[in-house]
Parts: sequence; structure tokens; C-alpha cells
Amino acid sequence: MFFKENKKSIIGFSVTLLLLVLTFLALMHRVWLDNHSAFETELHSVEANVESESICIQMERTKVWVDGLRVGAQFDGVIYNNTGGECVDWELVIKVPTTVEIESSWNGEYIVTDSDVLLIPDENIRVIPARGEKPFGFVLHADTAIEIKDFIVTGQYSSYIWNYETFWLWCLMVLLWIIFLIASIITDVKVYKYNKRRDKDRQIIVQSFKTFANLIDAKDPYTQGHSMRVADYSVAIAKRMRLPERQIEELGYVALMHDCGKMGVPDNILNKPGALTEEERKRINEHTTQGGQILENFTAIKGIRQGALYHHERYDGKGYPEGLKGKDIPLYARIIGVADAFDAMNSDRCYRKRLPQDVILQELRACSGTQFDPDIVKHLIQMLEEGCYGFETWDK
Repeated sequence: MFFKENKKSIIGFSVTLLLLVLTFLALMHRVWLDNHSAFETELHSVEANVESESICIQMERTKVWVDGLRVGAQFDGVIYNNTGGECVDWELVIKVPTTVEIESSWNGEYIVTDSDVLLIPDENIRVIPARGEKPFGFVLHADTAIEIKDFIVTGQYSSYIWNYETFWLWCLMVLLWIIFLIASIITDVKVYKYNKRRDKDRQIIVQSFKTFANLIDAKDPYTQGHSMRVADYSVAIAKRMRLPERQIEELGYVALMHDCGKMGVPDNILNKPGALTEEERKRINEHTTQGGQILENFTAIKGIRQGALYHHERYDGKGYPEGLKGKDIPLYARIIGVADAFDAMNSDRCYRKRLPQDVILQELRACSGTQFDPDIVKHLIQMLEEGCYGFETWDK
């Protein structure tokens, strides 16, 4: 039941989890591609801004001297890796403008070929870490003093997922997802418990109202279940009228208590099989005002006092106790008045048997606009014409 009530939340988190998984797989694919991508780049030695390229070289001639007819020079270089992955299996071709002879070197093997010098790095600098650097250098002799500014570097990147900024952004999204998931679960559990408690409280309220209604109906064996049926009919009509759910629920409670004033009517009058005297009829009619008095301080449910007080008012103003007319009669009382009259005609009473269905329909049509609100009774007529002689219990 918990998962059924929180289906939307579960779907939402499942979709976001799927997106996170797909994003991670896409990132892993990017890492795999980077790990299998070789590169070859032509470079020029830079004096500053070494972050301008993924791979860049900085080389300086730190010493120069003349040795007879030859010129000696020392070159110190640094290779920078500005990417998020390691640079491995790299080699460097150093472009020299003339024939040179390498006297000494460090951090690699230097092979002279024509006007190029090939650097094969040793273990000290073979791997350039992500956003790291490695030094190299050599001493050479040439016919003239030279400058070295051009290079070709080849190699391969070896990436780790944590070297990517996207990975840390993804981790942040996962963390937020977990936080929202935990918060949602806590909230949903609290809401679920609240709804369970609310449903239990509503069940207690409904059962209490039904118990009171049964006490009211118990005064007359012919009207046993009358209040419950009126509640069912009233709610069925209200649903056809498309009233808000809150009003429909309130109407059910109001209808259950509409005849509470009959508790003050003597049994010998209420159950009298023959015709009532003027005084007895007046005494029965007083059940509406007595009901209003009983429920006078019941303010928790809107309209409950008016339902008991005015459900015998007529649309043409000839009802009781106050002779209200038309829309001056509260809505709940107008609906209950139709449902109450229908149940009276559709039930056995001490003074007559229940009326046939066609007679009831004829009576409802005849009293539309006089006894009953035409905008309300038409819904009951329509239900009966459609064969809806049974009504669903309102509190389900």
C-alpha cells in the first residue's frame, strides 16, 4: 500500500537514477576513448602561459661557450601535461637548425638523426602525471650558436575517471540524489503514517455517526436504516452534481444526522399507524427545530445544523420550519430533502407500503420546482431512469 500511494515519487527517483547511470556510462566511455587515443602534436617552445596547450614545451639555453671551432651549449627543458589524464609512451623530436653532437644528457636517451634529436624518456620521466610536468635536458656542440624552439611530441593519454571534472560533478549529483531520496522517504513515511492515522480517525468518526444514526432510526422499526440510505442517496446526487470531494464528504455526515430531532418525538406519535391529528403533526414537524437545537454547537462540520433544521423546507416556500424558498434553502438541506423524500416513498411505512418505481418517478417529476429544487431532483430522476436503484455506500 505504501508503494502504491507513492508511485509517482518512486517513478521520479527511478528515472533520475537511470539518468545518473547513463551519465556514468557515458563518462566511462569517454575515459576509455581517452585511454586509447594516441596523439602527435607540433609545438613551439613558450616563455609563458604554459597552459595554452594540452601538451607544451618550455626550453631555455642556460649556458653557452666556445670550444675551439665549436660552440657548446646547455639546454634545459620542461614538458607540461595540462590534461586530466597521464601522458605515457611519449617521445619528443627536437628540431635543430644544423648538425649537432650530443655530449651529455639526462632523463632520457637522445638520438641524433640529420637535423633532429629524438628524445626517448627514461623511467624518471616516462609517465607525465595529469596536470604535471617533467624536466629533461642535454649538452651539445654545434658549428654555431643555435636556438631550439620547434618540437614534435607523440604519445598516448592514460586517463582515470577521477581526473575529470565531470566525474566530480556527477558525484555531487549522486550525493544530492541520495539526500533527496532519504528526505523523500522520510517525508513519504511520515505522510503515509499521517494518512493511516487520518483514515483511522475518519473510520472512528464515520462509525460514531452511524451509531448515532442507528439510535435515531431505532425509534421507528419502519425507518430502520433510513438515515444511512439518505446519506447514500444524497452523496450519489452530489457526485452527479460534481460537487467538490470535501463537500461530498461533509454532506454524508450531515445527512446521517438530519433526523436527530426525532429523538425528542414520542414513540406513540412517531409510530402511529393511522392519521395524525393536527397537534400530532405539529409535534412531528418540530423534529427539525429540535434537531437544529441539538446540533447548534456542532461547528466542526459545516452545514450539519442547517441540514437537520431545513431538510423539510420546500423550494416553493411552503415547507417548514421557516418557510424558506428557492436558493435561500442551504444546498445540503435541498439535497437531503430530495433524498429523504425518495427514501420515504421507496420504503415501507407504518401507514403504507412502498410505492412502485413508476409512481415514485411520476411524483418526483410532478414536484420538481415546487417541493424539490429542479436542478437537484433531475439528477435523481436521471439515475432512476438509468436503472440505478441501488446506491453505493457513501463512506467507501
